[in-house]
Amino acid sequence: MTLFKKYSLRVNFSMMFSSSFLSAFLRWGIVCVIVKLGGKQGPEMLGLWTLAQALTMPVMYITDLNLRTVLITDSKRTYPLNHFFALRLITNFVLVTIVTIICIIMGIDLYRTICIVLFSISTGVFSFRELFMAISIRNESTKINAISTFLVSLLSFVTFAIALYYTNLLLWGIISIVVSRLLIMLFYDFPVVMRMENFFNNQKMIDFIPHFSKDTLNLLIISIPAGLSVSILSLCNNVPIYLLDYYSGPEKTGLYGGLNFFFLALNIALTPLFSTIGPRLSRSFNNDIADFIKIVSLLSGCIIFSSVIIAVLAKYFGAYVLTIALSKEFSGLADQFSLLMIAAGFWFNWAFMNFVIQAARYYWLLASFNLFMLAISICIGLYWIPGKSLDGAILCRLMTTVLGALFSVPLIWWIVRKKRTEVLENK
Repeated sequence: MTLFKKYSLRVNFSMMFSSSFLSAFLRWGIVCVIVKLGGKQGPEMLGLWTLAQALTMPVMYITDLNLRTVLITDSKRTYPLNHFFALRLITNFVLVTIVTIICIIMGIDLYRTICIVLFSISTGVFSFRELFMAISIRNESTKINAISTFLVSLLSFVTFAIALYYTNLLLWGIISIVVSRLLIMLFYDFPVVMRMENFFNNQKMIDFIPHFSKDTLNLLIISIPAGLSVSILSLCNNVPIYLLDYYSGPEKTGLYGGLNFFFLALNIALTPLFSTIGPRLSRSFNNDIADFIKIVSLLSGCIIFSSVIIAVLAKYFGAYVLTIALSKEFSGLADQFSLLMIAAGFWFNWAFMNFVIQAARYYWLLASFNLFMLAISICIGLYWIPGKSLDGAILCRLMTTVLGALFSVPLIWWIVRKKRTEVLENK
């Protein structure tokens, strides 16, 4: 069965890149649909969409506990799959509850609160689907991921566009995304991944039924620092949005969201590729530190090269892209768009360094470092955004990502040096 075949790292990487790129393109297409079909309400709708992401994603990263990475790097299969699913049920309930409480505390009106809570539910479904994706990555067979990502992205985009066209309400668009993700998870991800686990590891259906025990608690304890590190990184990314919405209102947030979604689309396309190398990176760190250094150096070089190309394209073609993809209102923001794409390059390097440290399982070190960067991001934002509004938000993003990428290098160097010392002592 070709669907259940183990593929090489290059093939897995190619399939993940293709599916992730398509997913990013269609998610960016959703932003275009909001701008084009929203009419005069377009910027306000986009501001609500951006705010829903900014409120939901950091909470999701905390409650998510980065179980995807924990499962992928669990090469010894220490924890049964049903413990992962049990923990995900709990964390999704906590996610929706926390987002609802935040909306109430912030005094957000009822309609916007319902939209944001529904967005958190769609995010919870997505995080549940990620466990199925992680299982196939651990088996080094990502063809299932590619097909699933294609199906859910296309269905979500089409149903969202139809819902917004006929109702002109963002609420129904978000509901369509929730339903689309549920359908793909229930009728494709679950049955296909279950068959794959039976094919490779003789797992039965009962192994996918959530089960709570002391091992579930142990899994929670191990996953907490992993989730904290990713959540704090997401907060660093969203600080400009929070401050811009507070000081300048939803319209400026909508403009920033339109520019920022190119950044998010690239992020969606590239960061899942890091998971593809997760199993090998984790094994290399434990067994062959030279191979670990080689992989990190090679991918860092590729990311830097890609970042330069993105920045150059944004500089010379930014105005055309913004006009065609969004509207003429955004074409005057070409300079801001170029700065944001430069920030994107540094962000990808910072995010990759985060994944490298996760593969080495220095979770508490990473959480502490990202917390330090969060404090820097808040200080920069409070200095620039109240006076410079949109320009200040973009400067905040740029300066934070530059510092994050540069400060990550000494951390990686220290971890590698420490590992080499341990290897020499064991000899």
